[in-house]
Amino acid sequence: IDLYRQAIKAEPDRGTAYLNLGNLILESGGSTSEAKRIWQRGLKATTNPETITQLQQALDSLNP
Repeated sequence: IDLYRQAIKAEPDRGTAYLNLGNLILESGGSTSEAKRIWQRGLKATTNPETITQLQQALDSLNP
């Protein structure tokens, strides 16, 4: 988790780091609200269409 946070600090426009960090938080038993907040930040930070779609799908999965 710390490595993904460092990656975001180093390259804040890298959407995949936000996506992976959110996934890792959920997989490790972390809060859905934290993962959601991270994914929302990723949507604002990245311009990659594929990553935007993946982040939106991740967010949608929390709100069935």
